[in-house]
Amino acid sequence: MTDNLPTLSEGQKFISDKIYRRSDLHDKYGGSRQSGISTSAKYPVIFLFTGESGAQYGYNDGWENGVFHYTGEGQDGDMEFSRGNLAVKEHLKNRKELEVFEQQEKAKVKYIGQMVCTDWYYKSGPDKNGINRRVIVFKLIPSSDFVDEKRLKTKIKSKMKYEISSLQALSDAKEIAACYKEFEKAMVKGNEVNAKFGWSAGSTQKNVIWHSSLNIWNYFDPEWRDFPNKCYGALFGIGNPTLRAMNDISLEINYDHKNPRKSVGGRFLKDENGRFFIGHSGKVGGGKKGIGKDAFLEFYNAQNMQTVLWDQSDREEVIILGTVEDPLFPAQVAAFVNEVAEFKTRIKLGSPISSSNLSINSSPKYTPEFQGEKTYTKKPDTIVASCYHGMIISRLKEEMEKLGYFVANDPVGTRARDLFIPSSGNEAKILFEVKTDAFPTSIYTAIGQLMYHGARQKYAPLRIIVIPEIVDDETRNALYKLEIKILTYKMDVEGVRFPKMSNVIESSE
Repeated sequence: MTDNLPTLSEGQKFISDKIYRRSDLHDKYGGSRQSGISTSAKYPVIFLFTGESGAQYGYNDGWENGVFHYTGEGQDGDMEFSRGNLAVKEHLKNRKELEVFEQQEKAKVKYIGQMVCTDWYYKSGPDKNGINRRVIVFKLIPSSDFVDEKRLKTKIKSKMKYEISSLQALSDAKEIAACYKEFEKAMVKGNEVNAKFGWSAGSTQKNVIWHSSLNIWNYFDPEWRDFPNKCYGALFGIGNPTLRAMNDISLEINYDHKNPRKSVGGRFLKDENGRFFIGHSGKVGGGKKGIGKDAFLEFYNAQNMQTVLWDQSDREEVIILGTVEDPLFPAQVAAFVNEVAEFKTRIKLGSPISSSNLSINSSPKYTPEFQGEKTYTKKPDTIVASCYHGMIISRLKEEMEKLGYFVANDPVGTRARDLFIPSSGNEAKILFEVKTDAFPTSIYTAIGQLMYHGARQKYAPLRIIVIPEIVDDETRNALYKLEIKILTYKMDVEGVRFPKMSNVIESSE
């Protein structure tokens, strides 16, 4: 039967909805006979197999608004961009076709069509052991509707009814309650301990959740405040709460049960797909002179604050912590809580909270960067893309300080270097550029930024690109020739880690 299969190099194609024997496909084209993603070594093609049998491992593939959401491979632990997942992600760059088949009975598969991967995202789901983990989902569209990496045909754009994406502040009482429930559920994984915590008007002793790996505790109360409106309450503090007789509340993310007010700092939001997000206006309290929204936003130095709609004529800039369904959401919340706590500590100690615009002769400082989700429009559809940039930079700063380095960055509106180790004045001895993915476009951008910022100095700095995974040999060789070192990181539910930090930094000295 293999003789009846198309020879892809001759331009022949599979027939839509035709049933094929999977064994025949592998006999002719090669590739793994068991994996959901099978890469041929003989032809420039990658076979993707989908079916109901994968649901037990969190593989819930399907169409949504003209896009096929295809779950990556990996049954145990967090999914990573390696092997089949990496092949799908980079199939355009490597000029390989994606051929999608649907599993039928008796080892047969039905041809769905040739697809193009235009994007991907993370979601949470169970692994084979039932343990919640990070799942990779690819966004695929029919190849007939694909023009290039930047533009889709008018046909698919019209079919999908794309609009400018935005986040909406919740106003419906049922949606608010559902969002609060998901928020609490996302923060429940930790150790329940009894602790006392207080605020300016009083204190209480309750069971709280202590996240030792994130160094925060939280307490949720569906009726935390009842004047003038009843509020859902989410309270956060830093440090082990059992080690103190009294714990300070670093941050409250509260939201009214109904008729929500902007005067409350928390923001319960949703996107056009109905996903719940948690945000904050920046209005932090603390009962101390100097603690307030304007001062905090000056300290926080948010490079991206998402525009949120209250109604058609009422918009607000809000710090987005993330979507509650993201496995990394607790780490994003923890990073924001620690920033608020640091801000309050600086106010209490009378320390400077911000950096003024820097000149070549000024003393460099570090200012925390935005962490959360950002919306951008590099395609006709506006994509809400995960943006952990600020969290990675904050963690990198902490690790560098542990190694004994003084670190700095540029505030918004200046040269915007992600992070650097100063040499003299405002020049960098070591210059870092952080990217949240290792797509070719991100690598090219990082190279340009590192070379540009370095060229402005009298003496060239050591340049380091910070990315989440190892790049291919061709890219690695290009970076080597440009004298740019690579520092990789891992990011999961416990935050960000740099496994080879010491090796990279020591070799840069």
